[in-house]
Amino acid sequence: MKIAAAAALTLHGVAFAAEEFRFTSGLGIAVPAPRAAARTIARTDPVELAIIRGQWAAPQAGAAFAGGTWQPLKAEGDAFTGGQGTPLAGGYVHATYDAPADGVMLLDAQGHGSVFVNGEPRGGDPYSWGFVRIPVAVRKGTNEFLFSVGRGSMRARLVAPPAAAFVAADGVGV
Repeated sequence: MKIAAAAALTLHGVAFAAEEFRFTSGLGIAVPAPRAAARTIARTDPVELAIIRGQWAAPQAGAAFAGGTWQPLKAEGDAFTGGQGTPLAGGYVHATYDAPADGVMLLDAQGHGSVFVNGEPRGGDPYSWGFVRIPVAVRKGTNEFLFSVGRGSMRARLVAPPAAAFVAADGVGV
């Protein structure tokens, strides 16, 4: 993973970790149905169950989990893609961001149903419309992002907000 601009940034007393960071590598795992695209009242998701039970730990390449194996993923251009039977068609992508400082970033991602950021759940942009930008707190050092995916592709980046409080021209702001 590469940071486009590694310097920490401060605006109005709020620290931002970097200007931009693109997620280009990570680990992925396909999970069994009904998690993948099924509509049900009672979800059965082994990853969410591990999180709820407090048994979740960052995955390692090749590690077995819930009948699958965590596999290395590389983005093609700026997107992770995959067909039937891959994590991108019904599973999870785990990626990390090494922040140079504590701060706030905007998660600009498309193609994921939800994401856990350092263990905290956040909504997603499953239809890849591109207008979901979520403020996330990052801490100095390694930050974990666990994306739930299911439609075949996903892209994600972190960007520094233009100010501590703002309304963006496209209506997305904090």
